[in-house]
Parts: sequence; C-alpha cells; structure tokens
Amino acid sequence: MMKLSVSAFMLLICTTALLCANEGEALPPPQRCQCIKTHSKPPIPKRQVLGLKVTPAGSHCRNEEIIATLKKGQICLNPTETWVISLKEKFAASATKLAATAAPAQTTTTFSTIMTTN
Repeated sequence: MMKLSVSAFMLLICTTALLCANEGEALPPPQRCQCIKTHSKPPIPKRQVLGLKVTPAGSHCRNEEIIATLKKGQICLNPTETWVISLKEKFAASATKLAATAAPAQTTTTFSTIMTTN
C-alpha cells in the first residue's frame, strides 16, 4: 500500500513538472476570426491610426483581417475598402522606409506600425 502511495505521489510530481514546463512560452495564434464587424465609412485619417495588424486569411479565419490601433482602442477595418487598402500600403511603405534607414538595433521597433501574423 505504501509503495502505491509513493508511486502515485511521484506520478503527480512528474505530471505537475511537465505541465509547468510550458510556462513563459508564446501563446499560439488565435484559432478563430478576431473581427466580427468591420468599419467601412467614414474613412479614418492616417494620422489617427497608431498601428495596423494585418492577419491574412487562413485556417483560423477565411477572411483577411485588418485591425487598426487608435488612441481610444482598436477597430476592425473592411479589407476590401479602397481607403483601407491605401492605408495598408502607406503603413507598409513607412515600415519599409524606416527599416531601410534604421540601425540594426532599432529594427524590431520599426515594425510596430504594421504587423502581420499567420
């Protein structure tokens, strides 16, 4: 009976250690669409947009998702709207321009204007 209790206790310790081994690792990308509704009109001026997060269509969601970060929060944009496509291109051009002129140590911060996740 004592051997069984020790074995059960050791199994519990090993299981706990394995479960805690994943602590600190990055979370997997979301497995569903993040945007339920999208903003189409009126267009949001580029100066009000602090950053864009572009998520291409994939197994998690069949739609491309563009999430704009504004001073007051985040909003999903309609990726088919002409002004949204233009905004996305402007942010991509800005990020490319900054990356080309930035020192290597600053490269990670320059991409905060446009982020792409899978």
